[in-house]
Amino acid sequence: MSWREQLPSTAALLCEGGDERLALCAVKGSNKYGCRPQPDPLCAEFGSSTATSISSHAFDAAEAMRRQLLASPSRTSAAKAYAQAMDDVRNKLLNWCGLQDIKGLATLFAASGTDLHLIASQLMSQGTSQPPLVIMMDGCETGSGVANAVAGHHFAEQSAGGRRHQIGAPLNSGHVGAHAVQVVQLPIRQADGQPRPQDEVERHITHLVDGAALNQRKVLLIGLDISKTGLQVPSQSFMQALRQQWPQHLSVLVDACQFRLSNASLRSYLDSGFMVAMTGSKFLTGPSFCGALLIPADHAIRLSKQPLPEGLRQYCAQAEWPVGWRASSQLPARANFGLLLRWTACLSELHAFRQLPDAHIRHFLKVFATCIQRHLAHSDAFELLPTPELVRPIPGEWDSWQTIYPFVLWRTTPDGQRLPLSPAQTHEVYQLLQGGVSSEPQVTDLALPPLRGQLGQPVSCGHRQGVPVTALRLCVSARLIVEAVSHRGDHAEAVIQRALALLDRTEALIQTLYPSTNKEPHHAPSLP
Repeated sequence: MSWREQLPSTAALLCEGGDERLALCAVKGSNKYGCRPQPDPLCAEFGSSTATSISSHAFDAAEAMRRQLLASPSRTSAAKAYAQAMDDVRNKLLNWCGLQDIKGLATLFAASGTDLHLIASQLMSQGTSQPPLVIMMDGCETGSGVANAVAGHHFAEQSAGGRRHQIGAPLNSGHVGAHAVQVVQLPIRQADGQPRPQDEVERHITHLVDGAALNQRKVLLIGLDISKTGLQVPSQSFMQALRQQWPQHLSVLVDACQFRLSNASLRSYLDSGFMVAMTGSKFLTGPSFCGALLIPADHAIRLSKQPLPEGLRQYCAQAEWPVGWRASSQLPARANFGLLLRWTACLSELHAFRQLPDAHIRHFLKVFATCIQRHLAHSDAFELLPTPELVRPIPGEWDSWQTIYPFVLWRTTPDGQRLPLSPAQTHEVYQLLQGGVSSEPQVTDLALPPLRGQLGQPVSCGHRQGVPVTALRLCVSARLIVEAVSHRGDHAEAVIQRALALLDRTEALIQTLYPSTNKEPHHAPSLP
């Protein structure tokens, strides 16, 4: 039987070729993020900092790619069909990001942003006599598996190649003991949720880099653009200056996996000599998981000559790495059609977004920010976390505007006290918004408005009144911007009202779970 006859459906392929986070719950039909491999038009989706169900037009693009695979010449192997299609994905990604003219730029694909961190760290660590140092921002603001990945450890129970692993086990025995990668995580928010002062973070980084470089150690600095709660840290100018000081010792990886940046900002990072990791499943709202690592020419020339780091064969396929690299020739020539279809879906979202006039995007983001910030500020149920202004190489670009709004949940007791919700309580609200089942009978019985919705997963953000707390995140995505700005902006109000209705439902759930005697539950309006 040929590979074409065994090719699963589009929905099934979208859940293949990654780790266990892609698995669907048999009851709900969604993955651990509450997302489905089919369009879910009845869900108000404002959780793009975590994940989003695929859109109708993106699903159609993925289905068209599957049909294209089925129509490939009969003698074409699965690996060759995959390689040809991934080469087309690479070209489209570079074209729509305005990077097609950068000489020597290499593009490497992987199943997720965490995979990209693993690959970048492994490439950087090769051939070192001293244990390398990786400096990353707080794992709560990046991803739960990133610290394991950059340390050279397995971060999931299953890799993209299908092999089972023990989380935390090293990829290879050569990077243990004296040669193990040292990972330092830096907090970027304080205990009260306020952003840690940027100059304080940068002084800490300078101290670490100077010490390591003077001891002839390689350093990988991972900067965040943007964190889970919308922070940009450290600054681009700081990373440029530090790299100029230690060009032989310091490499910079920009974690732009949220992909909330303009073409100009992306190019600026690459022009600075930084590697950039990005995914299509956050701001772009493509299906989880699909990642791309952009490597500027000076790094690419050196890395192209290196052998494949031990342990990466189960995470990568030949067609996902740049042609002509020594390491790529050592990778298996297998097909990951799930990754291909996910990237195809993401590119359909990217193409639609890139057609919009920047001025229209900026206007919508300004209006959206005003409405959301005002709504959050005027409710006792919410505490909006402060997010400093974003600094971009071209001031005023659309990516200077905030697109992630993190907030802590509070409840009012019958005696009038205002108390923060615990992480477990916040997580219950998060799940109930998606249509989950509550342990509280009154929630099941309550006639709440027929609105299912998604916010970004809870993120740890310090303590309030001695209680650890987490923040939910309301996010505006490329897909929502396209909806709002298209048709002469006629749908902008509908997008904003849908976001406000989701916040109202969140508040109604809090008041139902934790009723106060002096307030009646507030019911949100129906989905516009």
